[in-house]
Amino acid sequence: MAVTQPKNRFGLIIQPGAIGDMILTLPLVRLLKRRWGLDKVDIMGHLERLRLLQSRSDVSQVLSLEQADLHRLFEDHQTFDLPEHDPLIDIFRDYELIISFLSDKQGNFEQNLIFTTYITHAAEVITLDLMPPDDYPHHTACFFMSPFAHQGQLQMTEINECLAGPMIKLSRQEIQSGRDLLSQAGLPPDSEFATIHPGSGSERKCWDLNNFLILSEKLRVKNLQVVFLLGPTEMERWDREKTQLLAQNAVVIPEAQLSEIAAILCNSRVYIGNDSGISHLAGALGVPTVAIFGNSKPKNWRPLGKKAKICGSQDGWPSVDQVLSRVHELI
Repeated sequence: MAVTQPKNRFGLIIQPGAIGDMILTLPLVRLLKRRWGLDKVDIMGHLERLRLLQSRSDVSQVLSLEQADLHRLFEDHQTFDLPEHDPLIDIFRDYELIISFLSDKQGNFEQNLIFTTYITHAAEVITLDLMPPDDYPHHTACFFMSPFAHQGQLQMTEINECLAGPMIKLSRQEIQSGRDLLSQAGLPPDSEFATIHPGSGSERKCWDLNNFLILSEKLRVKNLQVVFLLGPTEMERWDREKTQLLAQNAVVIPEAQLSEIAAILCNSRVYIGNDSGISHLAGALGVPTVAIFGNSKPKNWRPLGKKAKICGSQDGWPSVDQVLSRVHELI
């Protein structure tokens, strides 16, 4: 008698958020594979952010949100219909579990997604919020995992296992490519350095730029070179005078690709930044990280990782010396 092979179990997460949201979804991916029994978990989102996860994390495959034509699922569910062999049907054909961070108040997206999957099979569709409630007492990554942790009656130790250890791992070759990029940017070979990202998607989350300048000088006195990473937001927000100030005593790398940023971070002795996606990336890579808070909640949004520390709080910014003290704790 032939032995029937068990069918592989696949899941999909639709995650349209920014870099930080993408990274804070990775513990959920781990939970689904380690505790929920899924063999494969894919993520659909913006490819320029997601490509980094391919073959470097627990994510099996990354899919383009732009190419999936998902806007059609926001149509009124009472009139929504799909012709035979519609491409939307094939997109979701293999998934038994679909978790969506896309939704609308009317519930059209979720109901149309259920209808689409039901054409081929009965998939479980769950909609999650990108933001935890204001009174949520734990980390946002735990909020993303909470429906499954509760349903599976997981202990806190099991949840913590999904939060532990680097979430993203680069190869030796990729890490070396980061050192090559640094050399091309003017950092002396074999230098020990701190990487600073002084920006954030939200300006209210940004520590004063003068504080970063003072901090960089204090780090140089401690024999640490400084590398400033500037993203598109900072290049648009700041005038040339500000970027020139940074370049006077440090290496400035503007608008690097996310994979290049990850490679640079992996060569850093320490990373310092605001509540931002790059800070979450540093923590997920296992890089010693100091995340500066002043207008957002560390309990919900601190970077994950054993080597990640916070400085400041929702109610006030830290001083330069307080940040420097956190850096010394790590190095």
